[in-house]
Amino acid sequence: MWRFIIPNSLSTGNLLMGLIAIHFSLQGEPFPASMAIIAGMVFDALDGAAARALGVSSDFGKELDALADVVTFGVAPAFLLLMQLSGNETHWVCAVPLLIFPICGALRLARFNSQKSSSARGFTGMPITAAGGILAVTAVYWQRFGVNAVLIITLLLALMMVSRLPYPDGKYIMQRILQSKNWSIIAVCSAGLIIYSWGDWILIPLFGYACSGIIVWISERNGQ
Repeated sequence: MWRFIIPNSLSTGNLLMGLIAIHFSLQGEPFPASMAIIAGMVFDALDGAAARALGVSSDFGKELDALADVVTFGVAPAFLLLMQLSGNETHWVCAVPLLIFPICGALRLARFNSQKSSSARGFTGMPITAAGGILAVTAVYWQRFGVNAVLIITLLLALMMVSRLPYPDGKYIMQRILQSKNWSIIAVCSAGLIIYSWGDWILIPLFGYACSGIIVWISERNGQ
């Protein structure tokens, strides 16, 4: 029984990070809110890793993980961006993408949980974890893009989640990096870039992952 407690506790930690993000959003502190969502991404990765390592899997854990993801990567990032834009004179129509985002995230999770099998290397549609992380960081630096661009990005992320675009699994990418002889150099350089210039650097891999589904889809169509 104790083996089930560990992954479920990590899923609960993911949910807690989403609630903390909403709290910081209400307090007008976007950076801690985004960091809580990023921390939720770590919990989300660890609960699956723990379940596989312990050889445990249950419908309860699967549903708990999905519910936590809806809050942390669907509701919390959209709410964070809403709070960021609330001080600007924007038409009520601008809130539509922020409502669509968590709805599409919930649909994405429902489709994933209802699938009988999934590829070990990737997903159909952008995972809500990635989309939520992208939106959280974008919300912090929204002034670099402008209101209209940020809302367009939000809508595109929502549509990518419910699309049929193939997206690589982050665990598979990490496995390939660790199998590389230069993985330690990659890790040190990545950590250095994050510490040196968080706001400028972190957007590059996040948006790169968002575009990867389109690139893979085009490559597969050209290969047919």
